[in-house]
Amino acid sequence: MFSDEQRAFADAVGGGAGVDLDSLRPLGPVHALRWEESMNDSLELELGAEQWIADDLLFLELSIRAKFNKAEQLQRRFGEWAADEELGVAASATTKTQAILEHFAGRLER
Repeated sequence: MFSDEQRAFADAVGGGAGVDLDSLRPLGPVHALRWEESMNDSLELELGAEQWIADDLLFLELSIRAKFNKAEQLQRRFGEWAADEELGVAASATTKTQAILEHFAGRLER
């Protein structure tokens, strides 16, 4: 599953962690779609979208980009816009990646 170059890289960055690459198994599939950012007139900001699907899990992530000094203000504006649009934003402390990995890990345990 891994090329010689990938194995050498894993050895170099692994610091002797002793991960047996041959014991790893691929997970998935995860189907992903990404839309280019485009201006959202009601938000007055460029809005990006990304969708991930894995089995019965579906994530649609909407995002904006902001400079650090405007991040708080724009995050508040984005949240207000999402509420006005009745998007039902999930307040989650987990990322898409973490949720997907936990989903597949749970599937392996069954």
